[in-house]
Amino acid sequence: MRTLSLFGVALVVWSGPAAANWQYTRWGMSPDQVIAASKNKAHTASDPAMHGTDEARNLLDGKYQSQGFDFDINFQFDPSDKLSHVNLHLVTPADCPKLQGRLSNIYGPPKTSATPIVSFAKWWDKRHGNVLVLMQIGDQSCKLDYMKYEEAGAEGGL
Repeated sequence: MRTLSLFGVALVVWSGPAAANWQYTRWGMSPDQVIAASKNKAHTASDPAMHGTDEARNLLDGKYQSQGFDFDINFQFDPSDKLSHVNLHLVTPADCPKLQGRLSNIYGPPKTSATPIVSFAKWWDKRHGNVLVLMQIGDQSCKLDYMKYEEAGAEGGL
């Protein structure tokens, strides 16, 4: 299977939307499957409510490092406990512009928006069936959300 690496070897995706994933995970995995696939690098979240929403609950946490970037990870699951998002929190938020540059080198220019407080950059990787959203709050926070791409009108899409 062909792979594409994100900032070097950071975020690997399988070719084709049906096989979309982040690193060792695949969309739709159960928490136990993610833990097994991570070789126990993913573990039960210490505070599941901390990064969860009504649509996605943070059931697992972990750490990740690649290309000089260190991340804290939250694995988000839908109400049926299927993996739906992977949230990568950059440990050094001041490196967010550097991370955005790496992502832009791979996916091209992002669609961006900003307020005085927060900025967003978004890429649609239709070829591999993933969406990436980078959110930066000054030098205080930098989070990369990685999720399955859904076509409008398709099952699960709008």
